[in-house]
Amino acid sequence: MRLALNKEWAVGARIGSGGFGAVFEAEDTAGEKAAVKLVPKAPGTEREMLFTNLDGVRNVVPVIDSGEHEDHGFW
Repeated sequence: MRLALNKEWAVGARIGSGGFGAVFEAEDTAGEKAAVKLVPKAPGTEREMLFTNLDGVRNVVPVIDSGEHEDHGFW
């Protein structure tokens, strides 16, 4: 699967999943590796993104790209 917003990402194998989405390996066109979390479109999804703007907070992973995909919800 390929996803694009600010960068284009090639999405690979599933790393894990939980109660609010699944995490996959990903790589951009420049070779930068990252993890992509796909979150289903559901009530409360926007609240999930509020926790991504907590710069410098321990145990919060920085977000380097985000968007919405018509087939896969938010990423």
